[in-house]
Amino acid sequence: MLGPPNHGSKMARMVQNSLAFKMFTGASGQQLAGGWKQLESSQGTPKFRFGVIAGGQRSSVEISNMLVPGKDDFTAGVNEAKLAGATDFLVAPLFHSSMMMDKDAIAWNVSFLKHGYFVSAQDRKSVPKRKSIP
Repeated sequence: MLGPPNHGSKMARMVQNSLAFKMFTGASGQQLAGGWKQLESSQGTPKFRFGVIAGGQRSSVEISNMLVPGKDDFTAGVNEAKLAGATDFLVAPLFHSSMMMDKDAIAWNVSFLKHGYFVSAQDRKSVPKRKSIP
């Protein structure tokens, strides 16, 4: 997964009433905003091995979107991307809109598909599964 809003989007909630947001994102944007509570209950965790790459600055000079809490990729926050059960989780110095074309992100995805990790087995950072309630 590349920069997924696995927990909805705070930025979308903040701009959901904007005409421009409604025009550009349509129904999917509204689901990430005000409709997230209804959509979230129908979402599941994949039953197969998966990893998540989140964009977020790691350098000393951080550029951040003030509408998104914490580290972000200028569209989604790192914590919005995390998903319990991920085999690997990587925060990369990437912007949301350029992730899918980034040569490093492509290489990390190929590595994950081949080996089950983005960088290396020892650098793997899994996201613990949620404990089920009996």
